[in-house]
Amino acid sequence: MLEKIRMDDTLFLKKTAEVFSISETSVRRYVKMCIDKKLIEVSNKNQCGYRLVTYEKKWSVSNDGTLEEDQIFYAEILPELKEISKNAKDIWAYTFAEIMNNAIEHSEAEKISYAVKRDCLYTEISIVDDGIGVFKNIQKYLLAHGIKNVSTEQAVLELYKGKLTTNPSCHSGEGIFFSSKMLTEFALLSDNTIFSFRSEEKEKFVQSHLISYYTKLKKVGTMVVMKL
Repeated sequence: MLEKIRMDDTLFLKKTAEVFSISETSVRRYVKMCIDKKLIEVSNKNQCGYRLVTYEKKWSVSNDGTLEEDQIFYAEILPELKEISKNAKDIWAYTFAEIMNNAIEHSEAEKISYAVKRDCLYTEISIVDDGIGVFKNIQKYLLAHGIKNVSTEQAVLELYKGKLTTNPSCHSGEGIFFSSKMLTEFALLSDNTIFSFRSEEKEKFVQSHLISYYTKLKKVGTMVVMKL
């Protein structure tokens, strides 16, 4: 039921009743129970009439050469993940560090913004920078190594392979590849192109996060949205 409400499914009452062979009156009782527990709330914006109670915290920092991805995670992100399992925290420690490291070391960004968004079902973490963009960075690297006219689609394919790094002395090139496999949903937006894994509604998934960043960055080089 909560999953259907999260998806703003207007038929959530009927579908929940059918799946569990109960009456819609019983489902409405569960709805009231979830409201009392502050898991959901009435919403005039959602077509189904409800939404999951959501907590969100955002940060924005200058990429001044002093940022350390591990320090950011343990000082700011981990305290926001108190109620999740150790396994989930370990996944977030790895994926956040890998993606934040890309933003710090590879993006040529001046500013990096990141956010944690949580409800009773999922945690979502997004990281966005105003840098060169991951696909343009791959194209730039390949051009420097004699490979010309690499399209954005070919650059996306390199991410799916998981073996290319623009800094081979420090990285294996597998950070984005493994991060995308460890999460429930993963989407990366750059140069109006989306690289995603397990994200059926990737455009909607990305846009919901992108809107909140427009007022904070002059441009979006790369944005990564992760869900677990």
